[in-house]
Amino acid sequence: MFNPAIVYYPMVGEILHNRYQLLQVLGSGAFGQTYLAQDTLDPLRSHCAIKHYISSPHYPHLLKTNQRLFHTEARQLGQLGIHPQIPQLLDHFEENHGFYLVQEYIKGMPLAQEFAHNRHNNAQERAAQAVYFLWDLLQILAFVHDHGVIHCDLKPNNLFRRYRDGKLVLLDFGAAQPVTTAGEREPTWIPFTTDPTQNVGYLAPEQLLGQVYANSDLYAAGVLTMQLFSGLELHQLGVDIQTNELYPIQWLSSGTAPSYFLQFQQLLAQMVRYDHQLRYSHAAEVLAELADIRDQVYPQLLSETDELPLPLPLLLPIEATDVDSTQVAFDAFEDTEDLTLAFEVLPHDELGDDEFSSDEPDFSTVWAGAAPTTPLPETMPPAAPPVFIPKAQVVPLLQYQWHQPQWQMLARMGLVVGALNALAIAVGAYSVQQQIARDPGESRWQAAQTALETGDLEQAIAIAETIPEGSFRYADSQTAIAQWQQDWQQAIVDFKAVQQAFEQQQWQMVLRRAAQLPSIPYWQQQVQPLVEQAQPLAEKQAKQLLAAAFRQAHQRQFTQALAHLYQIAPQTEVGATLEPKLIEYQQKQGVHAMGQLQLAYNLAAKRSFQDAIAILQNIPPNTSAGAIAQQKVVEYQQKAKLKAQVLARR
Repeated sequence: MFNPAIVYYPMVGEILHNRYQLLQVLGSGAFGQTYLAQDTLDPLRSHCAIKHYISSPHYPHLLKTNQRLFHTEARQLGQLGIHPQIPQLLDHFEENHGFYLVQEYIKGMPLAQEFAHNRHNNAQERAAQAVYFLWDLLQILAFVHDHGVIHCDLKPNNLFRRYRDGKLVLLDFGAAQPVTTAGEREPTWIPFTTDPTQNVGYLAPEQLLGQVYANSDLYAAGVLTMQLFSGLELHQLGVDIQTNELYPIQWLSSGTAPSYFLQFQQLLAQMVRYDHQLRYSHAAEVLAELADIRDQVYPQLLSETDELPLPLPLLLPIEATDVDSTQVAFDAFEDTEDLTLAFEVLPHDELGDDEFSSDEPDFSTVWAGAAPTTPLPETMPPAAPPVFIPKAQVVPLLQYQWHQPQWQMLARMGLVVGALNALAIAVGAYSVQQQIARDPGESRWQAAQTALETGDLEQAIAIAETIPEGSFRYADSQTAIAQWQQDWQQAIVDFKAVQQAFEQQQWQMVLRRAAQLPSIPYWQQQVQPLVEQAQPLAEKQAKQLLAAAFRQAHQRQFTQALAHLYQIAPQTEVGATLEPKLIEYQQKQGVHAMGQLQLAYNLAAKRSFQDAIAILQNIPPNTSAGAIAQQKVVEYQQKAKLKAQVLARR
């Protein structure tokens, strides 16, 4: 039985290696934890991040796995050296049977979170963001591959958007492998089924067969870009079952596709080819073709509208200056996030126009992907809604505004948004209200919406079908008719499920299925009486399920504890605050599963294959150890059969 008490976890406040004081836990995973730390021997250095790979001499398999990951990441980071978009390796050491990597601490947002935000952008914005995202990522990959390293594990959680300058940062080289060329021996590689650090959805097909090439990373980069472009979840990207090729990205918006769409579609399609020999071989090849697409993005967006948002001057590239008073003002802003206080700190004569003598602002360096040289603050104040001005007035207004002290101060303080993040701010909103007001189909569209909200689906469809082809709303109405019918049928199914759950007194299910109904008034009025009656009963039941989960967790039965928690509807008071406890139990379940896996290994080493199989079959498949356990069951069944044959011959 696995005992977490004999696995060492450093505590917050502890000093490691007689040097690094742990300040807080940044995250946890199957193999350890990451901490924010302060270097006590170099107090002037900003915070660092320490990755701890857990291990114990009592569990040699866990020790061996984490030792491999630790040495792989340390070796590959050392080989890469210094790159501004890869956290610098500062130190690495072993202590208390644990392995520690000390790296530069990056303040930023995980790409997974950025993907969630970008799904709400319109298609034009997502297309532009996808181009700039891919450009930024490929430059990192070109550096990594040129230094003889293949990352092998590109996924949203291993990419951060740095707050300071809006650039991507590539993390986690624990699964990295050396680059091999034709004629060299194939790299030694651990198949994905035995390496829980892998995310299968982004792995190139050849990685599932135990092979890896530099363009395996290009495959993952292409999948990530397709996901960003489309706004879809990973599992929604379709695959042709006959060719095993991913379906190309499609332009699903009612608006006109940008001029570069087909070229970008073909580029991504070649990046994600099933056969690695048909893909681009190096990131530099993709960058060469992507450069032409990137140059079309900004002019294309400008051509889509006659108006631009007013904050565009903030995008101008500024040359960095070393002025002490400016740094004082920047520090004041960083500490208080009070722009007024920062202006008071800076002497007025520092805001003169002499240093900003350019008459014509140059946009080319921004949209070519060059990062501003002035650092950005780690946190940004809330942005005001953009004020739109005619495009013809942009340059004269910029010339006037750029010579005003406030714009100069903002630029000097580092509020220059990187090109990758500023794209949506600069050109992401379009003013079409006047066109809509003149459209005769708009009133019919609103009438159809009203009919739908009151529950008259047939009337809504009938009205929508009368919208003329030339109307701004025609494409929306044609799409909506089919969607309304599909959603209505699903709503009927969901409402019947609510009624059935209510009759069977399944109060958690009542709340869950009710939440799936459309938010339109008709369906909400239908379901509200049932929800009002079920809510207090569900709250009481949720507390009982939580108590049962606590009892199971106390007995270290985390799978059973999680089963109780999963029953609790998030619409209850208990369910609304349940996520931290779910994460805690999932982590403990993973650690316990690793211990069970080790126990199975020990039994198999003694040739007790049937006992080992019995343990492996009880390991939850959703844990990191689950994939390994399923493979080992097959292996041990074969060995048990062979053992029985040998014994029968004696």
